[in-house]
Amino acid sequence: YILAAGLLLPRLAEPRRFDASNLIAAAGAMALAEVCFTWYLLATDNYNLAGHVFKIVAYVFLYRALFVETIQQPYNHLALAQTALQERMKEMSCLYDVFRMTEDTSQPLPAMLRAVTERLPSAWNHDNAAVARIELDGTVTETGPLPSHLASIRASIIVNGVERGQILVGYARSVQSPATDPSLSDERNLLDAIARRIGDNLERRVAAEQLRESEGQFR
Repeated sequence: YILAAGLLLPRLAEPRRFDASNLIAAAGAMALAEVCFTWYLLATDNYNLAGHVFKIVAYVFLYRALFVETIQQPYNHLALAQTALQERMKEMSCLYDVFRMTEDTSQPLPAMLRAVTERLPSAWNHDNAAVARIELDGTVTETGPLPSHLASIRASIIVNGVERGQILVGYARSVQSPATDPSLSDERNLLDAIARRIGDNLERRVAAEQLRESEGQFR
């Protein structure tokens, strides 16, 4: 048991696919149990009792190392992967809806901006607390007040190389979303794609207006 614990010790500092710390603890407890069993003289003395206690402790560590690591954790990882997949599906659905909303340039611009703004919060991780705002040429379209003391994600709306506004999405209240949360990067990419789509819609509107003006001059 001591030899097994010694062989596992170097693995503590390495990336591993098993719980080396609990296995080392189990091996150590097993070794102490065997030492106690070699010292006891009567079935009722303290060494015999201590040996069985160490055995129970060793089996607890083995349970944690084998059951938790090999059975429970894979299911936890699967649940996390399913949650991440659901979030990506929400984002893809939102992007599809925004592309559909911004396809028709004949739709009034305020109505289009309102539809996009109201669609954005449901794509966010904490959608019940998310707030969206679109600022374009001094006009603000929002689903609710965006607290200045809370962090938000921003994407610029560029039209023909000129920044004409921005999209901001944040939370109306504090939520537990660490800065290392991988979903934040996906949400930033989503907002960038939507900002580009709105910019493309505005460019098509400008082009359509210029075409109408040109046709009017030749009539």
